[in-house]
Amino acid sequence: MIVLSFSELPLIDISFINNLIPHLPPDQKAYAEASPVGNIRRERVVSYLLLMHALQLHNEGVRPPMLQRITTSELKATASRLLGVPHLSQPVFLYGTHGKPSFANGAMPHFNLSHCRRAVVVALHESAVGIDVESRRRISDQLMRHTCSTSELETVLAAPDPTDAFIRLWTRKESYVKYTGTGLTVPIPTLLDNLPEAITQQTLPLSDLDAWVTITSGIAPSSSGNAE
Repeated sequence: MIVLSFSELPLIDISFINNLIPHLPPDQKAYAEASPVGNIRRERVVSYLLLMHALQLHNEGVRPPMLQRITTSELKATASRLLGVPHLSQPVFLYGTHGKPSFANGAMPHFNLSHCRRAVVVALHESAVGIDVESRRRISDQLMRHTCSTSELETVLAAPDPTDAFIRLWTRKESYVKYTGTGLTVPIPTLLDNLPEAITQQTLPLSDLDAWVTITSGIAPSSSGNAE
């Protein structure tokens, strides 16, 4: 498995993004152009570049440490490399029922993407995978009660830092629905009550950003598609 993070979103100038968009494959170009100018457009293009960087490592047989940080210079080097690759040689994407992207070539690895205000993360795996990153922010009691089971809510509220405990729990739930392909169409409070034994979840900190990441992996589920 390859899991990469890029935590320098504010350092990527929007002019760099706008200059790169015309050179993206048609579907990625349309996706980027459909987003508002600014942070969302930046996140979408950087997500694509980070995925292409991960794919290059995969193809070269490189297995970096889990949640390897990618620098701005490395990301821009990936962009420069892609400018010389014909669109027909770049991966084609399919999108599942709930919007999850995948490579059209079934021989290629599975992947998943997520982003928060300052970071983008990608997971590349030989079988189904889901990933979620969430940065610390104010969480209302109403949201906690709406998304937690009774026992989860008790655990979260009893934690030394309930906000931190909730964010870690939420990344587990979000990455799981991205793994299964159901999106947020299932009952969220009881989502983690009976996880299959084949499922593995790893929750890791992005400490300098005060954020958490959870990666869910396992045997490919029968459901198709999930929300990015």
